[in-house]
Amino acid sequence: MPDHASHTSGSVSFDVGAGLAAASSYHADLQPGSGNAGGIMRTPAAAKFLGVSTSCLAKWRVRGEGPPFVRLGRKAVGYQVEDLRAWLRAGRRASTSDVGSGGQHDGI
Repeated sequence: MPDHASHTSGSVSFDVGAGLAAASSYHADLQPGSGNAGGIMRTPAAAKFLGVSTSCLAKWRVRGEGPPFVRLGRKAVGYQVEDLRAWLRAGRRASTSDVGSGGQHDGI
């Protein structure tokens, strides 16, 4: 049995463990001191990191769900890498019947 959980949001499902595993290799250039604006990803990169679509992230922002984001301009938003990692960790469950503790993933 894998040591990670899947999370389903409506018709969207993503593998929490896969997102965390991808973090170390896919975003190695986002480490402190790499010159990347403090590890901030734009929406397409954040969606790929989480394994969801960009429209899913947009819907979550409108509904106040999903990972925290930062406004970079009038239309541009970004996601801090550590916020994405923390959001994934908060969604970990031991089984499909584990409903969590009223955290940020429970209503999604």
